[in-house]
Amino acid sequence: MTVTLQEVTAHLDQDETDYEAAAKLGPEALPHLLQLVEGDDPGRASKATYLAATIGGDQSLPVIEKAVVSANPVIRVAAAGALGRLQHIPAALARALLDDPDAGIRHLSLQALEIHLPAGFKVKVEQMRQHDPDGAIRAIAADLVNRLPP
Repeated sequence: MTVTLQEVTAHLDQDETDYEAAAKLGPEALPHLLQLVEGDDPGRASKATYLAATIGGDQSLPVIEKAVVSANPVIRVAAAGALGRLQHIPAALARALLDDPDAGIRHLSLQALEIHLPAGFKVKVEQMRQHDPDGAIRAIAADLVNRLPP
């Protein structure tokens, strides 16, 4: 079945997007989602990012990668939220989001680490516990650091 941009946007433009229903469009929707993330509508781009993570699989990563490097913090927030929906967290994407200047993005990225408890982040989270400028982030990192594997 061929998925059109119009079908994808029809799902995303609903007041309450049903991501599980929209995910049934499958991987064929991913090129359209990438186009939306690259577009000029941050609301659609953020929903497209989250939908890509809901569809999942390695094919969804280019959409999320594009969102991670967006100049728009709304889109980066969606990328950080999307990390928790993936089957595994790509280390490079998580590290970029953990270093984001926006505290909300760092917070959501730490929440994704809490969901997956991936190896390889203990040192970074310890650094955040000690040095993050935001007290709430330091507290979350302090709670998380001892649960992470090395």
